[in-house]
Amino acid sequence: MSLLFITIVFIILVGIMLILPITDNFGRIDEYYRFLGVFGILDVLGTIITPVVNTIVAKPETRKTDYPSGKDMAS
Repeated sequence: MSLLFITIVFIILVGIMLILPITDNFGRIDEYYRFLGVFGILDVLGTIITPVVNTIVAKPETRKTDYPSGKDMAS
């Protein structure tokens, strides 16, 4: 759950950082875009990793074991 929260925070942060240069004219643009790139990468990584971690950490009774044929692969 905390991974999801952190990912959402980075999504919001990247969105705000993308809006600021459009609405305001400010200096130190190189450092700003460097931080935007770092937060953007963390945003994408969190978006990709969150469902994978949730699948791996899920309790066995919540995992989907039904397959299209209706049989479990172990049988």
